Amino acid sequence: MAEENLQKEVRLTGILRTTNTYDVAGITFFGTTAPPLATRYNSSDAEQRTADAAARADAAARRTEASADRVEKALKHLEAEANNAEDQFNTRLIK
Repeated sequence: MAEENLQKEVRLTGILRTTNTYDVAGITFFGTTAPPLATRYNSSDAEQRTADAAARADAAARRTEASADRVEKALKHLEAEANNAEDQFNTRLIK
């Protein structure tokens, strides 16, 4: 990562797989971030903000994993439908 991006917020977009791997689709860098203990916050505020952010990240990870599960289920359904259609085609072709 370039030096100028070290203090920037980063958004990763991608797919969290059921195998606990994350396929990165994109990386977005935002402007400079405030120091973790900015002067307007004390350490307990920072702890609470960190805990809140961790809870939001966990919820997002659960939603992403649920979405990945739905996509995999839909893919299996489509593959079964395609195999069924191919079998029907082959059966008609043989007759």
